[in-house]
Amino acid sequence: MPRIPSIAHALTLCALALLCLPPMATAAEKLKTVVVRQALLDLTVELRQVKEGEEDQDNPEASGGAYTVGTANRAVDFAPQQVRVRNGEKASLQINQSMPMQWVQKIESQSATLSAAGTSASSNSGGVTQAVTWMESGQSLTVKPQWPGGKLPVKIEIEVQSSAVDERTSADLPATQRQRYTSTVSAPLNRWVTIASSGKPARAGSYSSAGSSDGRRLMQIRVSREP
Repeated sequence: MPRIPSIAHALTLCALALLCLPPMATAAEKLKTVVVRQALLDLTVELRQVKEGEEDQDNPEASGGAYTVGTANRAVDFAPQQVRVRNGEKASLQINQSMPMQWVQKIESQSATLSAAGTSASSNSGGVTQAVTWMESGQSLTVKPQWPGGKLPVKIEIEVQSSAVDERTSADLPATQRQRYTSTVSAPLNRWVTIASSGKPARAGSYSSAGSSDGRRLMQIRVSREP
């Protein structure tokens, strides 16, 4: 009669069989994730606004499109900005200007008449109360560039805010114009890239001998690597 192995003996045989099997790959080994490390270096972010047709002045190889000739100086509504920031970090730059504006707050007028013994006298007096209001104008720039390195483009998170006080043409306080731009773009390293535009585009092949403030303006950004 054959001998029936005990339960303990059977468990021992199963354990030995498991030890002889090749090691199984762990879940972490099966799911390998490729992580692109950002280069730890400083980047320079530049922002400018130029008239259409002048955006390629820093790139002699570019050609074509509309061309405008003007006798006046180049008009720039948005002052160029430049900030240096560590790759992957956020940087902010703010430039403000406070301008005092004097205005008439109150005008008072008084008159008095005195009569006595058939005679009368009158007097007039008045006063002007003036006040001073400080008006703010300027611009702010917040950027976060992320460059993985090599020939890959730079991912840029950008927020631009600007405010300007209109020209004063009367005794009233001038109005304040405000603009805000927020976006995320990709751009090649060391090249100007247009991220926004305003105004009417110029016709291709058109020429003008006078400067125009109504032309199309381009907002451009460039990210360069610090040596």
